[in-house]
Amino acid sequence: MKKSLFALAFASLFAASCAFAAYVPGETKKLVVGTSCTYPPYEFVSPEGKPSGFDIELMEAIGAKMGVAIEWFDTGKFDSLLAAIPTGKVDCAIAGMSATKERAKRMLFSDIYEVSHSAIVTKASLSPKNDADLKGLVGSVQQGTVQETALLPIKDQFGFELKLFPKFDDCMLDMVTGRTDFSLMDIPVAHKYMAMPAFQGKIKIAYSKIITGAGKAIAMPLGSDALAADINKALAALEADGTVQALRDKWGIKFEI
Repeated sequence: MKKSLFALAFASLFAASCAFAAYVPGETKKLVVGTSCTYPPYEFVSPEGKPSGFDIELMEAIGAKMGVAIEWFDTGKFDSLLAAIPTGKVDCAIAGMSATKERAKRMLFSDIYEVSHSAIVTKASLSPKNDADLKGLVGSVQQGTVQETALLPIKDQFGFELKLFPKFDDCMLDMVTGRTDFSLMDIPVAHKYMAMPAFQGKIKIAYSKIITGAGKAIAMPLGSDALAADINKALAALEADGTVQALRDKWGIKFEI
């Protein structure tokens, strides 16, 4: 798995160096699309070493509607992906990314394709019902995410510790090995982890939590107006013909706890 991910990232990094040409409707034949394959079911590395998941198939469908090929650039770390977007190392990026006002200062977002719903996930032995019940516990989140932004400002107020990791996989492993007590993630991601053999029966969703009010969108460098217009057109068509809902059903994108 690690070897495949490294090979994928290395090959994609070489391809991404060519992603500086401006998008021209009807002329551009390929988009280099950034992602961070550490957030199932939205994006993860398949056993074959390729990007897989809801976001991956959604972007492939958008590319097909636009008549462009998709070339994936997996940064691995989410904060590395955030840095790649404004600099033009990718034409656009999809990674379960919340279109917050702060991020919109540095990048352009497409229309929203999903409303975000988050949850506090804990060890199976714990039962916090709200943020106040996190007092004395140790949490973990992925660096650069809205989950980090949501928890860092309140950790002193509610008396919990917070550890930062490059990937959500690391957060979950830290929890089941007893070093941390909880994490914060999108509800579909929580369900996915709870079903994995390594975590089954060891973790649970404690309570839901709205953290930004912002939905998920595809990110682009500022000034990518023509690209955003065509992505939005493709998104609308895929919503209308049922493709987006079919992908939600396929990948288990649901928000019930």
